[in-house]
Amino acid sequence: MIKTEKGLLEIKGDLHETLADYKVITVELRKMLEETIGKERAEEEMQEAMQLSRMSEDEIGKYLEK
Repeated sequence: MIKTEKGLLEIKGDLHETLADYKVITVELRKMLEETIGKERAEEEMQEAMQLSRMSEDEIGKYLEK
């Protein structure tokens, strides 16, 4: 189970359940982004999110200051 509320994240369950939830969230987010901002921009946003997910909190702060 992946739950977010007011900027807080809670993850429970085994690895397979968590990965399945993540995949569903990612697919649905991409669909929503494509409908809202178009396919090309959605791809850019998804790539940026993946890039940020690999950064430390300090790196994210510096990146967002730009």
